[in-house]
Amino acid sequence: MFFEDRLAEFKLVQNEVFGATILWNAVSECFQSQKKVRGMPLPLCMLVLPICYHLKTAESISKCQLSSGIYMALSKDPTIPAGLQDRMIDMADQTFEAIRVGANVGLISLDRTTTSIDLVPKRKTKPGEFKFDLDQTKNIERTAKRLGRWFGELPLPTICSLLRVGF
Repeated sequence: MFFEDRLAEFKLVQNEVFGATILWNAVSECFQSQKKVRGMPLPLCMLVLPICYHLKTAESISKCQLSSGIYMALSKDPTIPAGLQDRMIDMADQTFEAIRVGANVGLISLDRTTTSIDLVPKRKTKPGEFKFDLDQTKNIERTAKRLGRWFGELPLPTICSLLRVGF
């Protein structure tokens, strides 16, 4: 059973379509939290998959209220930033592939009208359910939504400082 769960988890993490769906969840929530004025800056998109796919972090964040904010999440679990910089670097190719797939299937698009490159949701409604028999998919989706909301509420330098990452 353990091996089967780990194999399913591996297939999930390696799936670019699922990654694109997770990014869409975060980008869409970020866009909504900013009153549809601006999307999620590309550097912040680089944090979504490494946080969502880290089991302990996803479980911790998914239990937080959407409105509670990143400060509350970090006070409840101060280990959230641990190893995040390395995971972000290690998963950069996977994140870019998820962005490419998301753009190609019409989930997200790049907005270059601001001073930075932002990702904005191209689709207004949630994509269809992803068919994996893992409870973790729900935690991952909830985590992505919370990250999107929280990333939309704070400036990039503050988020980088809180999560101890640099670009």
